[in-house]
This record gives sequence, C-alpha cells and structure tokens, in this order.
Amino acid sequence: MMLNDIPITIHPSIDMQIQFKHTVLALMMAGAAFFASCESKTEIPTMQIMVTKGAIVLNSGDVYYSLDGSITYIDFTTEQAQQNVFKYANGMSLGGSPDDVIVYDDKIYVAGSVENAVFVLNAKNFKLIQTISTTEQMGEPEGNCPKRLCAYDGKVYFSTRGGYVGVIDTQTLSIVNKYQVGPSPEGIAVGMTGETPFLYVANSDEGLGQGSISVVNLLSGSASEWTNDRIAYPMDLFLANDGMYVLDGGVLDGNMEMEDTGIYRAALDGSNVTKVAKDARVMSAVGYNILYYHKSKDGDSGYSVLDTGGDHTSDFSFQGDASSPIAQPGAMAIDPNTGYILLASSPEEDDVYSPCHVNLYTRDGQFVKSYPAGACPKRIVFLYRSYDD
Repeated sequence: MMLNDIPITIHPSIDMQIQFKHTVLALMMAGAAFFASCESKTEIPTMQIMVTKGAIVLNSGDVYYSLDGSITYIDFTTEQAQQNVFKYANGMSLGGSPDDVIVYDDKIYVAGSVENAVFVLNAKNFKLIQTISTTEQMGEPEGNCPKRLCAYDGKVYFSTRGGYVGVIDTQTLSIVNKYQVGPSPEGIAVGMTGETPFLYVANSDEGLGQGSISVVNLLSGSASEWTNDRIAYPMDLFLANDGMYVLDGGVLDGNMEMEDTGIYRAALDGSNVTKVAKDARVMSAVGYNILYYHKSKDGDSGYSVLDTGGDHTSDFSFQGDASSPIAQPGAMAIDPNTGYILLASSPEEDDVYSPCHVNLYTRDGQFVKSYPAGACPKRIVFLYRSYDD
C-alpha cells in the first residue's frame, strides 16, 4: 500500500492552496503556467511553484525532568539535521513543553504552553521576531497554556487550556480577538461552507470524558458546540469531503487503560458520527488520505491509511529501518510536494534521556534516512521556497 493521489500544494498557506494530482517532476516539466483556454486574447495565469526546503521538528522536552523544548531543522539540501536552532539563533531557550508549530507566509509560530506565549520567528534564520504573551493580552485564564495553531486569511488561531481560541493578526503580531469554546481545546482547523469560513475546535476536556466540538463562524463571530456520546476525548481533527475526521483518545476503563480510541467521521453539524479507524493514536493527513498509527490494549500495533473518499482503510508498512527502528511513534508528517513521510520516534516509555530520531520514508514506506532529534519530538512541519529562488 502506498499513499496514492497525494496532491501537490503550490502554496502551503491554508487559504491559498491549489492542488493537483501529479508528481512534482511532471509539474516542473509542464512549465509554470496553466493553459486555461485556447482563445488568443485569454491571459495565461501563472503560478509560483514551491519546493520543499526542509522540515522543522518541534521537540517538547520534558518539564518534569528539566528538559527544555527545542527545534531541530532538517535541511533537505545538505541532508543534515541541525539541533537547537532556536537557541543558537537567539541565545535563549525555547522554554518548557512547546506544543505546536506552524509556518505561515514568511514566519514560524510556536505555541509555548508553559510560557503562556506564542513565539514568532523569522522562517529564514529562526530569529525571534516577537513573543506574544497570551495571558497579558487575553487575560487569565483565557490565555493560559496555548496548545494548537492554525492559520487562515492573515490570522493565526491558537487554542488555550483556558477554553478559548485567540486570534493573532499577522501584520501587527498582536491578539485582536478571542472566542470562548469548550473545555481544554486542542486541535483546530478552518473550513469553508459556501463563502463562509468556520473554525472547528476539538475540546478535549483533558480526557475526562466530556469532550465536544466547537464551531465558530469567522464572519459573524457566533459560536456553537456539539457533543456526541461516541466522542469523549477529541484531540485532533481533519476536514475532508464535507465532513470532519476526529482523532479521539477514548475513555479510561476499569484497569486505567484507554479504550475506544480511534478516528471518527462526523458531519460538520455533529450528526452521523461513525468510527472509521479503531485504536488510532497518532495521525497525519494530506489530500484525501489519513496515515495513522494504531495500538490496541493487547499491544497489537501497526500503521494504516484511511482513504476519506470512501472511508476505506488499508494496512501500511514502513520497511528498511532496522538500524533506526520506531520504538515509540510520536510526530508524523507527510510532505504534499513529494509524498515523503517523516516519522519521529522517542525511546521506550520512561526513558527520556536516550536519543530521539526522525526517519524519512518514501510515499510507499521505504526507508531513506534517519536524522537525530531533540527530546520528545512532538510536531513536524515543512519549509518551502519558490522554484525560481
């Protein structure tokens, strides 16, 4: 099984995506213009082709063991991994337990959960541009512990443990709005219904079993919330095919182990909730595919691909990494330009001091190379540059 029909993303921003089901090589050979019409007076629209420059690995560290968070940069040109790039660029630590990272336009945004801040970095050199204090600008507890990030239409949105989503204006780098959502929101995403953008928020309730999904109309600012008995601990979500796919952590059983973990499909209004992948623990989505790691209470584990076009699941295997095995799967990301998969591994549980690493695989799961990473790699995103740079 391979990840078929992965689209090419010409611009990595959510609101400017143009997707084509071709390979990068075919796209480059086709030239940098589309011929939309044969009429002689029709202007030929041009496009900017983006190629993958490298990958940013956000390492959360471990506050309990006094291990600060850090950033590893994997340079695909030199095929080298640079450790602690934020610290070397700024002469300071990233702090404890950073939770998420995104690249939007020419900036990198990092959610600093312990520092109650969103760090804004220059995407070219990792220099700190601004530290946005979420508690100072939103108040307590609204801005407490920023968790997850997404971007849309010149704004960066971040969820907070205080039960809010803050809105950063990317020009002024200040918080210009906030929305009250459900308890302990985690994953967030923006989707369009007609011409109206909606923000969808997975409210985790800290795994206490009363999770929900908030829906915010970004034009009117109105917010609603829906619940379903099957979705107890929503941690992340992905929008596709006029619906959403929710990664749910399940509930604790009598032996204090999680059960009913998986990926659920739901209509955007919360109806028609169906489990489409059981025992899922980590997922990454691109195009119409969701690659996920699953592990049952009995210890059976593996990888699968969920085709959201028909909610069809197929087994997926990673091969050739015997010298750098994935002991404890963590961050997972798929580059839409190449189909390459990056999969981060932490050591076995309760071993925070052993080295972590990130493996690079082809779209069909063949091992290419392993890179060292910092403590507890948690998120992976890609950096792009224009083809004519």
